[in-house]
Amino acid sequence: MKNLILLSFMLTLCISIQAQITINHWDHTLDLTGDTLFLTGLDPANATIPQGGVDMVWDYSGIAITTSTTTEYNVASDADFPNSNLGVNTTYTILGLVTLPGQNHYTLNNQGFYDDGRTNMAIGIPLISFTGNSADTIFTSDSPQKESNPIPYIEFPLDYGNTSTTTSTASNQYIGNVAAFGLSNYGVKEQYTTVSSIDVSGWGKLILTDPTTMQPDTFEVLLQKRTRSNMMNYLDDQGNATSPTLLGAFGITDSVMTNITYHYFYAKGVNRFTFLIYEQDGMVTTMSQNDEAFTKAFNVNAEEVKPLSVSHRVYPNPVQNNQFQLELDKNNSADWTLEVYNLVGQTVHQASITDNNSSIYLDNNLTTGHYLYTVKNENGQVIAKGKLAL
Repeated sequence: MKNLILLSFMLTLCISIQAQITINHWDHTLDLTGDTLFLTGLDPANATIPQGGVDMVWDYSGIAITTSTTTEYNVASDADFPNSNLGVNTTYTILGLVTLPGQNHYTLNNQGFYDDGRTNMAIGIPLISFTGNSADTIFTSDSPQKESNPIPYIEFPLDYGNTSTTTSTASNQYIGNVAAFGLSNYGVKEQYTTVSSIDVSGWGKLILTDPTTMQPDTFEVLLQKRTRSNMMNYLDDQGNATSPTLLGAFGITDSVMTNITYHYFYAKGVNRFTFLIYEQDGMVTTMSQNDEAFTKAFNVNAEEVKPLSVSHRVYPNPVQNNQFQLELDKNNSADWTLEVYNLVGQTVHQASITDNNSSIYLDNNLTTGHYLYTVKNENGQVIAKGKLAL
C-alpha cells in the first residue's frame, strides 16, 4: 500500500512537471527598439468567458474574424517617465468634452511589463456651448498622468498559480473659468484610483484560426486573468469634492467605479499576448489575437512542438521603394510561391520563388501600411510566413 501511494505521488509529480508552463522574460519578445502588434479582431457576439483550470482546451477557432488593427510601440524618452522605455501613441477624453492626443508610457524589464502612465496635452476648451458665455473656458494641464505605482501587465517568471495585487493613483489637472458658476481659476483634479489584480488561473491548449491560411493552430498557453477596478473622483485644489452642480452641467458623475477584466493568453516567443478577451460587467466586448503568434510562437500539433519548416529572412522591412529581398533555405528546385495579403486577407501580390535569394517587386499602387506574407512549397503547404511594413 505504501509503495502504491508513493507510485501515485510520483506519477502526479511527473504530470505536474510535464504540464508546468513558465513564461520567462526572454519568452516575451517585445522589441525595445520599437515593435508592432498585428491584431486580428474576432466577433464577440457568441464568445464565452474562459474558465481557469489545468490541462484545459480553449477553442476559439470557429469565431468569425471581423477587423485587423495594429499597435505601434516606439522608443520612449520623457523626463517625466525616466524609467519608461516604450511608448504608444493614444487618445484620451477630457471631462467628456474633447478627445486629445497623448502617449502611454511602459517599462519592460526582466521583472515584467508595466504601465507607468500617460503624457497629456495642454489646451484651452471653450465652454460656450454649455454656458453661452464665450469667456468660459477649461484649461487642461500638460502635467503627466503618472501612476504612483507602476501597474503590471505581466510579471516574470509567469507561472500557473501566481497572484498579485497593485494599487495606484493618478490624476489630471484642470483650471476652470466659468462665470455662470462664479468660478475664476478654479482648480479641478480628476483622480483615478486603480486596483489591479492578477491571477494566473489556468494552463492548457489554445486553438485559434491563422488569418493567412484560415487553418486552426494550437498553442501551449497560460491563462492570466487581470481585473482592473477604477474609481474616478473629482476634487478641487483644496482636496474637497467638486460641486455636483458643476459636474452635472457637463454630464459628469462623481465617484464612478468601473470594473474591467482582461483574459490574457500567453505563449512562448510572442511579443505581447497571444490572445486577449476583454470583459466588462460580465460581457465580452472585444477579442483580439496577435498574428505574430502564428509566425513565432511554439505551435503545437499532435502533442509536439512544430517549428517553421524553412528558415528565411525578409529585408529591408519596412520595405523601401516597394522592393525587398527574400532569403530562404530552399532545399529543392521546384517552384515555390510567395503570397502577400492585406490585413483583411485579400491577396495583393503573388510571385514564383525559384532561388534561395529573390528580389520581390510589389505593385506601386499598394497603400502604406502593414501586410502579411506566406511562402508555400510545391505542394501548397505553408512553410514560412511573417509580416511586412510598407
